[in-house]
Amino acid sequence: MEFADRFGATVDVSTTAAGVGLFLVFRRPWVDHAVFRRTVATAVGGPEYVQLDAPGGYLVVATAYETAQALRGHPMVDHVGGVTVDPARLPTPTVERLDETESYQ
Repeated sequence: MEFADRFGATVDVSTTAAGVGLFLVFRRPWVDHAVFRRTVATAVGGPEYVQLDAPGGYLVVATAYETAQALRGHPMVDHVGGVTVDPARLPTPTVERLDETESYQ
């Protein structure tokens, strides 16, 4: 008798929004940040999944664990690690998206 049958359980292994976490992704020092940002954004599903963009060398992205693990093997990526954020300590976000042609000063 299988575990689910024995206890009357249902098992759902589909990935949902609950399977998404925040990950800190550091670029290698010699990689251009704009190229890094575009590459990572594409890998995680689009620029809307980039939660924080620090031109000094890292991004915080919202993505699935499996996607974050896959980023570890990318030649532009130096490190990927999980991040926990306490939303109560953050101010109400105001996001300004830069056009890809704009640069940081």
